[in-house]
Amino acid sequence: MQKEKGFTLIELMIVCVVLAILITTVVLAQKSVLVRSKNTRILTAVEQVRKIAGRMYINPGSYENLCSSQGGHLKEDNADFPELKSLQVDINNNGGATACYSALNSYCVSTKLFDNSYFCIDDEGYFENTSTTSKCANPDTTCH
Repeated sequence: MQKEKGFTLIELMIVCVVLAILITTVVLAQKSVLVRSKNTRILTAVEQVRKIAGRMYINPGSYENLCSSQGGHLKEDNADFPELKSLQVDINNNGGATACYSALNSYCVSTKLFDNSYFCIDDEGYFENTSTTSKCANPDTTCH
C-alpha cells in the first residue's frame, strides 16, 4: 500500500495555533511600545513646560501667564512663550489631557497620560507620576 503525502488535520491545526500565539504576542508587544512612546512624548512636553515656567518666573517675574484659565490648558496665546501652544498640541495629539493652575508665585500642571495614569509638576519641584488621579484638581496650585 502506498502512503499518501501531505499533512494531517491535527498537524495543520497545531501550526495554526502556534501562529495565532505568535501573532498575539507581537500585537500585544507593539501596543505596549505604542503606549510607552505616547507617554514619553507627553512627559517630554511636560518637562519643557517646567523649563518654560522657570524662565517665566525669572522674566516677567510670575507664573500667572502659564495657564489660560484656572483648571484649563496651557496658555497657547502667550506672546512671550509661544512654544506653549505646540506643547499643548503635542500633549493632546498623544492622548494626554492637561489641568493647569497658575498664580503669581506658584503653578501646578497635571496631565493625564495615554495609559490613563497622571503626571504632575509644580513650582515646588514636584515632578512625578501620581497614578490614578489628577493632583492639580483644585486652585491650591500644588501636586500634593
